[in-house]
Amino acid sequence: MTRWIIVVSGNSRVDLNAVRRSIISAGYLDKRIAPSARSRLSRQTSFASLNVSAMLTGTIPDVSRRPTVFGPTEAEQSLIEYRLSSDIFPLITYEAANVDLIDLPQIDAIYDKFDIIKDTITTHDIRVSTHPSQFFVLASTNQASVDRTVNELNFFSSFMDIIGCPADHNSPINLHINNKQGSYDEIIDRFLTTFNRLDPNCRNRLVIENDDKYGGWNVQELIEHFHPATNIPITFDYLHHKCNPSYDEETAVRECYNTWDTRPLFHYSESREGNNPRAHADYATQPFDTYGLDFDIDMELKMKDRAIAYYYNERELQNA
Repeated sequence: MTRWIIVVSGNSRVDLNAVRRSIISAGYLDKRIAPSARSRLSRQTSFASLNVSAMLTGTIPDVSRRPTVFGPTEAEQSLIEYRLSSDIFPLITYEAANVDLIDLPQIDAIYDKFDIIKDTITTHDIRVSTHPSQFFVLASTNQASVDRTVNELNFFSSFMDIIGCPADHNSPINLHINNKQGSYDEIIDRFLTTFNRLDPNCRNRLVIENDDKYGGWNVQELIEHFHPATNIPITFDYLHHKCNPSYDEETAVRECYNTWDTRPLFHYSESREGNNPRAHADYATQPFDTYGLDFDIDMELKMKDRAIAYYYNERELQNA
Protein backbone atom coordinates (compact mmCIF):
# COMPACT_ATOMS: atom_id res chain seq x y z
CA MET A 1 0.00 0.00 0.00
CA THR A 2 1.22 3.47 -0.81
CA ARG A 3 2.26 5.49 2.23
CA TRP A 4 1.14 9.04 2.73
CA ILE A 5 3.92 11.57 2.85
CA ILE A 6 3.72 14.57 5.15
CA VAL A 7 5.62 17.37 3.50
CA VAL A 8 6.56 19.93 6.13
CA SER A 9 8.38 22.45 4.00
CA GLY A 10 8.25 26.18 3.58
CA ASN A 11 5.47 27.01 6.03
CA SER A 12 7.61 28.16 8.91
CA ARG A 13 9.34 31.45 9.61
CA VAL A 14 12.53 32.57 11.25
CA ASP A 15 13.61 36.10 12.00
CA LEU A 16 15.34 37.32 8.84
CA ASN A 17 16.49 40.49 10.53
CA ALA A 18 18.16 38.48 13.27
CA VAL A 19 19.93 36.36 10.67
CA ARG A 20 21.04 39.46 8.79
CA ARG A 21 22.21 41.13 12.01
CA SER A 22 24.31 38.05 12.84
CA ILE A 23 25.99 38.16 9.47
CA ILE A 24 26.53 41.91 9.67
CA SER A 25 28.01 41.54 13.16
CA ALA A 26 30.59 39.16 11.70
CA GLY A 27 31.51 41.79 9.14
CA TYR A 28 30.44 39.83 6.08
CA LEU A 29 27.96 42.28 4.64
CA ASP A 30 30.29 45.25 5.09
CA LYS A 31 33.69 43.71 4.39
CA ARG A 32 33.36 40.57 2.32
CA ILE A 33 30.10 40.62 0.39
CA ALA A 34 29.80 42.61 -2.81
CA PRO A 35 26.72 44.84 -3.34
CA SER A 36 25.14 42.20 -5.59
CA ALA A 37 25.50 39.65 -2.81
CA ARG A 38 23.93 42.01 -0.28
CA SER A 39 21.00 42.39 -2.65
CA ARG A 40 20.83 38.63 -3.02
CA LEU A 41 20.57 38.20 0.74
CA SER A 42 17.83 40.81 0.95
CA ARG A 43 15.89 39.10 -1.82
CA GLN A 44 16.25 35.62 -0.37
CA THR A 45 12.92 35.42 1.40
CA SER A 46 13.50 31.68 1.59
CA PHE A 47 16.23 32.58 4.11
CA ALA A 48 13.33 33.62 6.35
CA SER A 49 11.20 30.54 5.75
CA LEU A 50 13.65 27.71 5.51
CA ASN A 51 12.82 24.14 6.28
CA VAL A 52 15.93 23.45 8.33
CA SER A 53 15.76 26.88 9.94
CA ALA A 54 12.24 25.97 10.96
CA MET A 55 13.60 22.83 12.53
CA LEU A 56 16.27 24.86 14.30
CA THR A 57 13.73 27.23 15.78
CA GLY A 58 11.23 24.53 16.65
CA THR A 59 8.43 26.03 14.57
CA ILE A 60 7.59 22.95 12.53
CA PRO A 61 5.08 20.40 13.85
CA ASP A 62 6.42 18.20 16.62
CA VAL A 63 7.33 15.06 14.66
CA SER A 64 7.21 12.98 17.83
CA ARG A 65 3.44 13.48 17.89
CA ARG A 66 1.93 11.46 15.07
CA PRO A 67 -1.09 12.99 13.33
CA THR A 68 -4.27 10.94 13.11
CA VAL A 69 -5.52 12.21 9.76
CA PHE A 70 -2.63 11.71 7.34
CA GLY A 71 -2.85 7.99 6.64
CA PRO A 72 -5.32 5.11 6.76
CA THR A 73 -3.37 2.94 9.22
CA GLU A 74 -0.97 3.32 12.08
CA ALA A 75 1.77 1.71 9.98
CA GLU A 76 1.31 4.26 7.26
CA GLN A 77 1.54 7.08 9.78
CA SER A 78 5.00 5.91 10.84
CA LEU A 79 6.89 7.85 8.19
CA ILE A 80 7.29 11.54 7.52
CA GLU A 81 8.98 12.77 4.38
CA TYR A 82 10.73 16.09 4.68
CA ARG A 83 11.78 17.96 1.55
CA LEU A 84 14.75 20.20 2.19
CA SER A 85 14.85 23.51 0.39
CA SER A 86 17.91 23.95 -1.80
CA ASP A 87 17.97 27.59 -0.63
CA ILE A 88 18.88 26.75 2.95
CA PHE A 89 22.35 28.25 2.54
CA PRO A 90 21.92 30.90 -0.15
CA LEU A 91 25.38 32.42 0.34
CA ILE A 92 27.62 29.43 1.07
CA THR A 93 28.11 28.45 -2.58
CA TYR A 94 27.71 31.99 -3.92
CA GLU A 95 31.22 32.99 -5.03
CA ALA A 96 30.69 36.74 -4.66
CA ALA A 97 29.85 36.25 -0.97
CA ASN A 98 33.08 34.38 -0.23
CA VAL A 99 31.52 32.79 2.86
CA ASP A 100 32.18 29.26 4.03
CA LEU A 101 29.96 27.29 6.37
CA ILE A 102 32.66 27.30 9.03
CA ASP A 103 32.82 31.11 8.78
CA LEU A 104 29.25 31.55 9.98
CA PRO A 105 28.65 33.07 13.40
CA GLN A 106 27.68 30.61 16.13
CA ILE A 107 29.03 27.70 14.05
CA ASP A 108 29.30 25.47 17.12
CA ALA A 109 25.67 26.13 18.02
CA ILE A 110 24.67 25.48 14.41
CA TYR A 111 26.40 22.10 14.44
CA ASP A 112 24.74 21.28 17.76
CA LYS A 113 21.40 21.87 16.03
CA PHE A 114 22.51 19.69 13.13
CA ASP A 115 23.10 16.90 15.65
CA ILE A 116 19.57 17.36 16.98
CA ILE A 117 18.18 17.22 13.45
CA LYS A 118 20.18 14.05 12.78
CA ASP A 119 18.81 12.44 15.93
CA THR A 120 15.24 13.47 15.00
CA ILE A 121 15.58 11.97 11.51
CA THR A 122 16.87 8.69 12.96
CA THR A 123 14.45 8.46 15.87
CA HIS A 124 11.31 9.19 13.87
CA ASP A 125 12.23 7.41 10.63
CA ILE A 126 12.01 10.55 8.50
CA ARG A 127 12.71 10.16 4.81
CA VAL A 128 14.55 13.26 3.62
CA SER A 129 14.64 14.38 0.01
CA THR A 130 15.37 17.53 -1.92
CA HIS A 131 14.43 18.96 -5.30
CA PRO A 132 17.07 21.54 -6.26
CA SER A 133 16.37 24.50 -8.49
CA GLN A 134 15.59 24.16 -12.19
CA PHE A 135 18.80 26.10 -12.79
CA PHE A 136 20.88 23.07 -11.76
CA VAL A 137 21.49 21.50 -15.19
CA LEU A 138 24.04 18.70 -15.48
CA ALA A 139 23.69 18.53 -19.28
CA SER A 140 24.10 22.26 -19.88
CA THR A 141 26.32 23.51 -22.69
CA ASN A 142 27.29 26.48 -20.50
CA GLN A 143 30.44 25.53 -18.61
CA ALA A 144 29.95 28.17 -15.90
CA SER A 145 26.45 26.81 -15.26
CA VAL A 146 27.81 23.27 -15.09
CA ASP A 147 30.49 24.28 -12.59
CA ARG A 148 27.95 26.01 -10.36
CA THR A 149 25.68 22.97 -10.55
CA VAL A 150 28.46 20.61 -9.46
CA ASN A 151 29.47 22.93 -6.62
CA GLU A 152 25.90 23.35 -5.36
CA LEU A 153 24.98 19.68 -5.54
CA ASN A 154 28.17 18.48 -3.87
CA PHE A 155 27.73 20.96 -1.03
CA PHE A 156 24.11 20.06 -0.51
CA SER A 157 24.84 16.34 -0.53
CA SER A 158 27.55 16.89 2.09
CA PHE A 159 24.96 18.70 4.23
CA MET A 160 22.64 15.69 3.90
CA ASP A 161 25.51 13.56 5.19
CA ILE A 162 25.89 15.86 8.18
CA ILE A 163 22.25 15.41 9.21
CA GLY A 164 22.40 11.64 8.83
CA CYS A 165 20.69 11.00 5.50
CA PRO A 166 21.70 7.74 3.81
CA ALA A 167 23.83 8.26 0.72
CA ASP A 168 21.48 6.38 -1.57
CA HIS A 169 18.09 6.71 -3.24
CA ASN A 170 16.28 6.54 0.10
CA SER A 171 17.31 10.21 0.38
CA PRO A 172 16.93 11.27 -3.24
CA ILE A 173 18.25 14.45 -4.80
CA ASN A 174 15.67 14.99 -7.52
CA LEU A 175 16.61 16.84 -10.72
CA HIS A 176 15.34 17.44 -14.23
CA ILE A 177 17.61 17.01 -17.25
CA ASN A 178 16.18 20.33 -18.43
CA ASN A 179 18.11 20.31 -21.70
CA LYS A 180 17.21 19.27 -25.24
CA GLN A 181 20.22 20.70 -27.11
CA GLY A 182 21.52 18.00 -29.45
CA SER A 183 20.73 14.34 -29.96
CA TYR A 184 19.80 12.00 -27.12
CA ASP A 185 23.33 10.59 -27.13
CA GLU A 186 24.93 14.04 -27.04
CA ILE A 187 22.74 15.21 -24.15
CA ILE A 188 23.33 12.02 -22.17
CA ASP A 189 27.09 12.21 -22.80
CA ARG A 190 27.18 15.76 -21.43
CA PHE A 191 25.06 14.70 -18.47
CA LEU A 192 27.33 11.76 -17.63
CA THR A 193 30.49 13.84 -17.99
CA THR A 194 29.16 16.23 -15.36
CA PHE A 195 27.56 13.47 -13.28
CA ASN A 196 30.97 11.85 -12.90
CA ARG A 197 32.33 15.09 -11.43
CA LEU A 198 29.89 14.80 -8.52
CA ASP A 199 31.04 13.33 -5.23
CA PRO A 200 30.05 9.65 -4.76
CA ASN A 201 27.57 10.52 -2.00
CA CYS A 202 25.84 12.89 -4.43
CA ARG A 203 25.86 10.51 -7.40
CA ASN A 204 24.34 7.79 -5.23
CA ARG A 205 21.38 10.01 -4.32
CA LEU A 206 20.57 11.45 -7.73
CA VAL A 207 17.24 10.69 -9.42
CA ILE A 208 15.69 12.27 -12.53
CA GLU A 209 12.08 13.45 -12.96
CA ASN A 210 9.92 13.70 -16.08
CA ASP A 211 9.50 17.27 -17.34
CA ASP A 212 6.21 19.16 -17.30
CA LYS A 213 6.89 21.41 -20.29
CA TYR A 214 5.84 19.97 -23.64
CA GLY A 215 8.95 19.09 -25.61
CA GLY A 216 10.94 18.36 -22.46
CA TRP A 217 11.97 14.89 -21.41
CA ASN A 218 8.80 12.83 -21.06
CA VAL A 219 8.60 9.43 -19.35
CA GLN A 220 9.01 7.44 -22.55
CA GLU A 221 12.19 9.30 -23.51
CA LEU A 222 13.62 8.84 -20.01
CA ILE A 223 12.80 5.14 -20.01
CA GLU A 224 13.93 4.35 -23.54
CA HIS A 225 16.98 6.62 -23.84
CA PHE A 226 18.18 8.03 -20.52
CA HIS A 227 17.75 5.20 -18.01
CA PRO A 228 19.43 2.46 -20.09
CA ALA A 229 22.52 4.66 -20.43
CA THR A 230 22.72 5.80 -16.79
CA ASN A 231 20.79 3.35 -14.55
CA ILE A 232 19.53 6.40 -12.63
CA PRO A 233 16.01 6.01 -11.14
CA ILE A 234 13.16 7.94 -12.75
CA THR A 235 10.74 9.92 -10.56
CA PHE A 236 7.19 9.81 -11.89
CA ASP A 237 5.25 13.05 -11.54
CA TYR A 238 1.52 12.72 -12.23
CA LEU A 239 0.92 16.35 -13.17
CA HIS A 240 4.00 16.55 -15.36
CA HIS A 241 2.86 13.45 -17.21
CA LYS A 242 -0.50 15.06 -17.90
CA CYS A 243 1.20 18.18 -19.24
CA ASN A 244 3.85 16.30 -21.24
CA PRO A 245 2.40 12.84 -21.96
CA SER A 246 3.88 9.79 -23.65
CA TYR A 247 2.87 6.33 -22.44
CA ASP A 248 -0.57 5.84 -20.90
CA GLU A 249 -0.44 6.67 -17.19
CA GLU A 250 -0.37 3.11 -15.87
CA THR A 251 2.49 2.14 -18.18
CA ALA A 252 4.37 5.30 -17.22
CA VAL A 253 3.98 4.62 -13.49
CA ARG A 254 5.07 1.01 -13.83
CA GLU A 255 8.04 1.80 -16.05
CA CYS A 256 9.31 4.44 -13.62
CA TYR A 257 8.68 2.15 -10.65
CA ASN A 258 10.88 -0.54 -12.18
CA THR A 259 13.89 1.81 -12.38
CA TRP A 260 14.23 2.16 -8.61
CA ASP A 261 16.50 0.05 -6.39
CA THR A 262 14.54 1.01 -3.27
CA ARG A 263 11.02 2.18 -2.45
CA PRO A 264 10.28 4.90 -5.05
CA LEU A 265 9.32 8.44 -4.17
CA PHE A 266 6.90 9.87 -6.75
CA HIS A 267 5.16 13.25 -7.00
CA TYR A 268 1.50 14.17 -7.15
CA SER A 269 -0.14 17.52 -7.74
CA GLU A 270 -3.05 19.06 -9.61
CA SER A 271 -3.29 22.13 -11.80
CA ARG A 272 -4.16 25.48 -10.32
CA GLU A 273 -7.13 27.21 -11.96
CA GLY A 274 -6.03 29.56 -14.71
CA ASN A 275 -4.18 29.54 -17.99
CA ASN A 276 -1.11 27.61 -16.88
CA PRO A 277 -1.85 23.90 -16.35
CA ARG A 278 1.70 23.39 -15.01
CA ALA A 279 1.08 25.64 -11.98
CA HIS A 280 0.48 23.65 -8.80
CA ALA A 281 -2.80 23.97 -6.92
CA ASP A 282 -3.13 24.86 -3.25
CA TYR A 283 -5.12 21.67 -2.61
CA ALA A 284 -5.72 18.40 -4.43
CA THR A 285 -9.25 17.03 -4.79
CA GLN A 286 -9.01 14.16 -7.32
CA PRO A 287 -8.07 10.56 -6.49
CA PHE A 288 -4.96 9.17 -8.16
CA ASP A 289 -4.19 5.57 -9.08
CA THR A 290 -1.13 3.72 -7.79
CA TYR A 291 -2.01 0.69 -9.95
CA GLY A 292 -1.43 -1.64 -7.03
CA LEU A 293 2.21 -0.62 -6.60
CA ASP A 294 3.97 0.26 -3.35
CA PHE A 295 5.66 3.65 -3.32
CA ASP A 296 5.82 6.93 -1.42
CA ILE A 297 4.01 10.01 -2.65
CA ASP A 298 5.28 13.54 -2.25
CA MET A 299 2.22 15.80 -2.43
CA GLU A 300 3.47 18.93 -4.22
CA LEU A 301 0.78 21.35 -3.15
CA LYS A 302 1.10 24.97 -2.13
CA MET A 303 -0.57 24.44 1.24
CA LYS A 304 1.86 21.64 2.14
CA ASP A 305 0.82 19.48 5.12
CA ARG A 306 -2.56 21.22 5.38
CA ALA A 307 -3.27 20.14 1.81
CA ILE A 308 -2.47 16.51 2.66
CA ALA A 309 -4.81 16.55 5.66
CA TYR A 310 -7.52 18.07 3.47
CA TYR A 311 -6.93 15.53 0.70
CA TYR A 312 -7.07 12.52 3.00
CA ASN A 313 -10.18 13.79 4.78
CA GLU A 314 -11.89 14.35 1.43
CA ARG A 315 -11.09 10.78 0.41
CA GLU A 316 -12.48 9.50 3.71
CA LEU A 317 -15.73 11.42 3.17
CA GLN A 318 -16.08 10.15 -0.40
CA ASN A 319 -15.48 6.55 0.68
CA ALA A 320 -17.79 6.72 3.71
